[in-house]
Amino acid sequence: MCIQGAYVIVVFGRTGTGISSVVNLISGRADALCSGGSNRCTKEIAQYEANIDSKKIHVYDIPGFGGGERELPDNEIITTIVDIHRKQVIGLLVQCLGPRGGISHNDYLSVTSAVGPQVPIAAVVTHLEREGGEMDDWWLRNAEKLASKKMMFVDHACVTTIPVPSNDAQWGRRKMESEKAVRDLISRNRNGIEPQVETGATGSHELKEDGEHRAPSPEVKANSAPVGPRQDEEAKR
Repeated sequence: MCIQGAYVIVVFGRTGTGISSVVNLISGRADALCSGGSNRCTKEIAQYEANIDSKKIHVYDIPGFGGGERELPDNEIITTIVDIHRKQVIGLLVQCLGPRGGISHNDYLSVTSAVGPQVPIAAVVTHLEREGGEMDDWWLRNAEKLASKKMMFVDHACVTTIPVPSNDAQWGRRKMESEKAVRDLISRNRNGIEPQVETGATGSHELKEDGEHRAPSPEVKANSAPVGPRQDEEAKR
């Protein structure tokens, strides 16, 4: 959905999952301030403009959930997202997921129940610069576990967002792949193109979650099928 030709995207997640960095991948510029670590770098809501496929995009950089007493409370973050939706109509929610403690079922439920099921939500998995094989392999190993927790996404991208060392060619390649993956995700959903649904088995290890604030659970049916026996060392509880 869009207002006056602009497609509205809201990027959210736990503190330290690279929300601002994902915003920069979407815009293709270093617009949003990034800490490059696990600390919160976005303390206030910020809006940026971008163009993808010659179409105007409005991207909202939302402070992370679980920021502590001195930061924006989680309930105010929810209120802010609802206000954006009421005023501009959100076209796509993007939840940043960090394999090491940055995957929150409660954040997912809080946001999706607040804005309603009519707003699609996609996942961007960050901190995958050292993933063995292809970054998207993480999704193949963990999508089924996400679905079992009723975290259902219309699309996904697996990325790295941290600065690239000047002497690391592979890391540089992954950073370019990350920007393309995120912008392609936006393009598909902006144009109504359905992505290929992929799910995967996780073995004995579970995804590591964080966050305790709660919201009513939406009625969602998990639709998944195992595709392989690999386990994910990073995503365990």
